[in-house]
Amino acid sequence: MSGTLSKLDHITQQRAAVEENLERLSSGIPTVTTQLSSILQVVAEKRHHLAELERVLSYRIMMLLTELFGLFGSELRCLGPGESMAVSKLLNTYGSESNRPAVTVAVNKPQLSPPEPNQSVSDEYNGVSEMPLANPADSQLSSTTMDSDVASITAVLGMITHLLRLLAVIFNQPLRYPLDMKEGVSRAKVTDLLTPNLSEGDRRFPLYLLRTSALPAYKYAVALLNRDVSALRALLGLTTPTEEATVWNVRTLLQHCLSSYDQVKLF
Repeated sequence: MSGTLSKLDHITQQRAAVEENLERLSSGIPTVTTQLSSILQVVAEKRHHLAELERVLSYRIMMLLTELFGLFGSELRCLGPGESMAVSKLLNTYGSESNRPAVTVAVNKPQLSPPEPNQSVSDEYNGVSEMPLANPADSQLSSTTMDSDVASITAVLGMITHLLRLLAVIFNQPLRYPLDMKEGVSRAKVTDLLTPNLSEGDRRFPLYLLRTSALPAYKYAVALLNRDVSALRALLGLTTPTEEATVWNVRTLLQHCLSSYDQVKLF
């Protein structure tokens, strides 16, 4: 009998302890609820702040891209794979750019994904790297015309180099082949740090042509520049079937960035 009473007393004590714990937990529920509400409010405020920051940064990036296109747009407008003319002829018209009517870059849906250069066009419109560089004796071009063409291409390559450097900073995307403009826009160079069989002194290639003996290095430099353009296009989800169409690829890259139809996902 005494053993049964002691067990009942023990059970009663356990029940009282459980009830006390339940009461303590019940009294703590409002405090926990208040703390959770405060945390949710802070999270909502932070989320709103981040969304506002993203909107401001996106707007600023689009402004910078617009400014870039304003700086380099005269060399990129009206150029497309549908134009049946050599790049040399296109570059020769740059001098009369101010006499042309103003042309705006279309951002409607059909031109967001413009047709890629086909083979017949790309054979003729194949970027700035295939500018005629033959000696005057081997062609009908005069020395003055050749010098003017080479200078025009050098200027275009320098401006594209400057543009790619700025885009790489905006998108926080290091270029695979770094670009150097320490000597000026018309003396831009590209560095190949990836090819293993190059010596340290031969890794920098000029994006300008001072003599015909440097033509192989010049063409290789343009090829590296085209790869940088392709890398930036791939970053934004754009394919590059024809890397040699340098100006066209840069133009469509800017059109994609500046398009108000589909915003570029930067975050």
